[in-house]
Amino acid sequence: MQQQQIYQANYSSIHTPPLMNILANYYGDKVKRKLRNDYKKIEAHWLRRNGMKEAIQFLKELQQELKTQDVDCQAAPRFWVVGDYEWVEANEGNAERYSVHLPNAAESYPVEDYIESAKEDGEFSDEQLKELDECNNDYDEILKWIQKYEDEGAELFPEKKVHIKKDNTFFITKEEAKKHIKASSHHYTSEAHTYAMTAWRATKVAKLWELLKEFDWESVEIKKEEVM
Repeated sequence: MQQQQIYQANYSSIHTPPLMNILANYYGDKVKRKLRNDYKKIEAHWLRRNGMKEAIQFLKELQQELKTQDVDCQAAPRFWVVGDYEWVEANEGNAERYSVHLPNAAESYPVEDYIESAKEDGEFSDEQLKELDECNNDYDEILKWIQKYEDEGAELFPEKKVHIKKDNTFFITKEEAKKHIKASSHHYTSEAHTYAMTAWRATKVAKLWELLKEFDWESVEIKKEEVM
C-alpha cells in the first residue's frame, strides 16, 4: 500500500536527487528505479521548456538589433567581417615606405624603425651613429651604412599598405564585430575595423536574414507537456 501511494505521488514536488534517494532507499529498488526515471523526465521537461524560452528571448533581442543597427550603406543580406591593413612588397614607383632585410638575423624592419632602434640599443658608437645621421634619410646611403656596420648582405625593398579582409571572421551584427575586435586586439593592428559586406545572390542567406528580422516571435507559444 505504501508503495502504491508513492507511485501516485505528485512527482513534481520531488525536485532534488537527495529527496529522491531518501524515498528510494526507504521503499526499495523497484521504487528507486521508478523515481529515478520520473526525475529524469521532469528534469528533461524543465530543460526543454526553459531552453526554448531562452532561445526565443535571444531571437527577439537579435531581431531588435538587426532592425536598429547601422547598415553601413550596404545592401541586404549584409554581414560584417574584420577589415585591417598590412604591408606588402611594391614597385618603387608606388612605394609608401622602405624596409631593410637582414639575412644574418633572418628579420626585416621598416627603415625608420631600424634607425630608431639603432640609436637606442647601445650597440653602435657615437661616431657610427653620427655617420648614420649624415645619411640625411638617403636610402642608398642608409643601406651602405647598414651593410658596413650591421649586415653586409642587407637589402632594401619597397612596400605599400593595402586593405585586407581578415579570414575566419563573420558577424551578423556590427556590434558583435566591434566587440570581437576589442577582445581580440592582439590579433590585429590598431587600424582594425568592422567591414560590411553583402551576401550577393545568396537566396538562402537572404531568406534566413528575412526570417530573423521579420518573424513574429511573440506568436510562438510554448505548450505545456505532460511529463508523468
